[in-house]
Amino acid sequence: MLDLLGYFKWFHVTVIIEGASIVPFYKNIGGLLVETSLQSPLPFALESYIMETNSAENIRQTFRFAKQKSRVFIFLTTGQTAAKILFMADQLDVANGDYVFLNLQPLQGETYGATSHFALDDNEHNISLGILKAFRSLLFIAYHPVTQEARQLSSAIARRSEQLFNVPIKNGSEPLDSFPTQASYDIVELFAALTNETAFSQENGLDCDGFRLARRSANRTFDLSTGRMFVNQGQARNLDLDIFGFNSSTSHLQAIGTYEWAKPFGRRLDWRKDARIDWPTVDHKSPSDIPPCGFSGQEGACVDQSSSSSSWTTIVPAAVVIILLGLGFAFWFVVK
Repeated sequence: MLDLLGYFKWFHVTVIIEGASIVPFYKNIGGLLVETSLQSPLPFALESYIMETNSAENIRQTFRFAKQKSRVFIFLTTGQTAAKILFMADQLDVANGDYVFLNLQPLQGETYGATSHFALDDNEHNISLGILKAFRSLLFIAYHPVTQEARQLSSAIARRSEQLFNVPIKNGSEPLDSFPTQASYDIVELFAALTNETAFSQENGLDCDGFRLARRSANRTFDLSTGRMFVNQGQARNLDLDIFGFNSSTSHLQAIGTYEWAKPFGRRLDWRKDARIDWPTVDHKSPSDIPPCGFSGQEGACVDQSSSSSSWTTIVPAAVVIILLGLGFAFWFVVK
């Protein structure tokens, strides 16, 4: 996420965390983002707010404070909540195209967020120009969806769960739609792959030393049943991401880029050549980090404009008073 912000030179960022969400991912990643930004060589200034979304007034109050510090907002919320905020763009006064919204999800699905949550349908919603600009200012970022083979595996896990433990999967979701479930499955498969590698590499037979296995996993990409997994030099898993932007022709999100950890640092962020971000700015470029007149609207070039306006506001009444005094004196002189 920080690499993406740095690419666009967005340094003043507000992280909005959904307070009522039952998904711990959002709070955990929010704290990690702010902490990591402090260690970056880039001049990031991230602030986070925990926002209760049970009332429109709570959302409006959060944005009143947040807009004083940034024009870039990361929504660590479900996709449905993020879409709800975008539909309030006119009320929140963030509908002029100068704002950026990013929604980050661990997985693409109904539980977290899906591209379908951001599809505009004129028959269902009263779409104003401001709302359309808000959707065009959105970047939806999510971990690669599981492959078709993994979908079959997920269905098999669901059937096994119901047969062995009498635990059905509710709401039509699949086990691998849950990030903790998928991560747990991947860990077991990763452990098996590393153990098999060492089975014939030791004179004394199978080597199950956990520290050695962890070291063997570093800086490697593994092809697992759920897809590719990259483990960095600190033996931590990094998630490859898909990036989506709004397509004004279809009124749906479309894939516009990827972020893949296995690639060299300068090539991890890869934009598709057949798609682009339809920014609603005047020049169709990405919104700037700091507006020309600052976050208050009274800074930079606008200081001189404000001073000029104030000067004219003072001069005009003074001139009127002088003219009236002159006319009054002339009238008094003539009468006398």
